[in-house]
Amino acid sequence: MKPEDIFNKQVFREPVIEEISVSQPIMDIFGLIGDRKYSCLLLSCGKQKFSPYSYFGYDPFLVISSKNKRVTVVLADKRYNCVGNPFDVLKKVLHTYRLKSIPDIPFTSGGIGYLSYDLCHFIEELPDNAVDDLNLPDCCFIFYSTVFIHDILKNRFYLSSADFMEKNERRAYKSARENVER
Repeated sequence: MKPEDIFNKQVFREPVIEEISVSQPIMDIFGLIGDRKYSCLLLSCGKQKFSPYSYFGYDPFLVISSKNKRVTVVLADKRYNCVGNPFDVLKKVLHTYRLKSIPDIPFTSGGIGYLSYDLCHFIEELPDNAVDDLNLPDCCFIFYSTVFIHDILKNRFYLSSADFMEKNERRAYKSARENVER
């Protein structure tokens, strides 16, 4: 299967963001959902102007991982297998799922993940002498529609949601609003 067969229509969403009242530390809140598959916490010390936010995401709508040229895509609980360059798949995903930016909060929904050194073989020709003793994916990106945000400098908390799976834009906004309220 080709990425074009999976990601064939651009989806542009406006996130629903609500400031919420929280009395617990972010680690305690994350502890309530941290055992869910693919939950992720990005914790910031907040001491620098470029990193005043901590985030956690859970219940992703999309997961992409690759090993060599085998790319696995899990989209809305459907699994697809592709063969090719993982950078091409990521490029297609980033072109497909677009989000209106919010000036005050740099990350309201989207992908969190990693790229390993082994992806260098898709960029340039290098010898392949490494021993794969960990058997981890070469890359893995998890795309969240719901993100919990903590502005450390202002000590404010937000919940952001965007429904990328609903085709109708109005229903998607309504679904995201209901998700935040829930």
